[in-house]
Amino acid sequence: MNGLATIDFHGLPAIQIRAPDGACAIVTYHGAHIVSWIPAGGAEWIYLSEHSQFATAAPIRGGVPVVFPQFATYGPLPHHGILRTRVWRLVEGKVHNGRARVDFRSEDCDETRDVWPHGFGVELAVEVAGNHLEIAMQV
Repeated sequence: MNGLATIDFHGLPAIQIRAPDGACAIVTYHGAHIVSWIPAGGAEWIYLSEHSQFATAAPIRGGVPVVFPQFATYGPLPHHGILRTRVWRLVEGKVHNGRARVDFRSEDCDETRDVWPHGFGVELAVEVAGNHLEIAMQV
C-alpha cells in the first residue's frame, strides 16, 4: 500500500503514511503522537513503552510526543503541556514527489484556556521517504 490509511493503533485512531519506496510512519490523532517510523527496507525505529495505556485520557509513553507549552514539569501545567491528550485535526495528507506527508493542527479552546489562558494554534507536519523522517512544528 502506498499513500494514506486511517487505522486503529491499539484502540486509538491514527493515520499511516507510506511513501512509494516503502518508508512509513504512524501518527495518532490522540496528541498527534508519532508512534511508528520504518525507513524504506528497514525495521521499526520508534520505541513505545509496554506500560503505555493507549487510552484517550492518558499520554502515550514513548514515541515522539508534541511538547507544548512546557517541558516535563517545569511549570504549572500537566507533564509536557496541554496537547498530549487532545484530539488533533487532520489538515492534509498526501504523497508527492516520492514523499508521504501528513499535517495536523490543534488550537486553543475553552478546555485549554481553563488551564492555560492563552490563544494558540499549533501545526505538526510529519514526512517520510527513504531513510528520512522529517518533523516540523509551527506555533
